[in-house]
Amino acid sequence: MISFLVTTASAPLIGLDLTIGAIVAVAAMAGDLFSSFVKRRLNSPPSSQALGLDQIPESVFPMLACRGALSLTIADVALGVGIFFIGAVILSRFLFRVHLRDEPY
Repeated sequence: MISFLVTTASAPLIGLDLTIGAIVAVAAMAGDLFSSFVKRRLNSPPSSQALGLDQIPESVFPMLACRGALSLTIADVALGVGIFFIGAVILSRFLFRVHLRDEPY
């Protein structure tokens, strides 16, 4: 619930409508739920990491959900997902080095 409120409230800070912020929040959570569902079907242990599966749905779902409203091309979506993926991996390694994560990706 907090992620929904923060994402929605933050949208105007970057020039987007509150509705777009809400769509992004719900779609990102749906992507996270989707990746958790897939990992459970693959019999992955709880809280296990799956490089790509942990990042891609969480970024591609909101990009596709907002594609029309933001006039995004498939190239824009691919670039956004790539940036999110690389950023998530770099941030994970940084948080590991400063002892805020138990293991990096």
